[in-house]
Amino acid sequence: MSILDEVQEGLKKISKTQKTTKKGDFTVGMSILDEDFHTVQKKIDKIIQPYLRDGEKIISKLDGGEIFDGGKVYFKIMGGYVTEFYYYKTLTSLFIRNYHISDGETDWTAVYVDQNNKTPWWDKKDLS
Repeated sequence: MSILDEVQEGLKKISKTQKTTKKGDFTVGMSILDEDFHTVQKKIDKIIQPYLRDGEKIISKLDGGEIFDGGKVYFKIMGGYVTEFYYYKTLTSLFIRNYHISDGETDWTAVYVDQNNKTPWWDKKDLS
């Protein structure tokens, strides 16, 4: 089971909607939740915790933003976290965006995960 699969499975019980798509070495996942984004982040951190010894985690806390589509603002980001995780053993990188989103009437939490199973970050000949 990949780390992305573990994130999806860990959020499954509290998700209203989930989707995972795989194409080649890339996998993406999406979960829509009514749960508070801070609670969701604790679940994500707990899932990644066993991998930290053999990886690098970078986390950014967001206090706002906008989601544009086709040049138009569709949603506001009210808060959230962006987690980058690099798992050295399998050369895997994950980008996990955990957003508190609002359309002006309704708020929800959305988690988007991108997993690259063959990141070139550790190929020294390509980084020189």
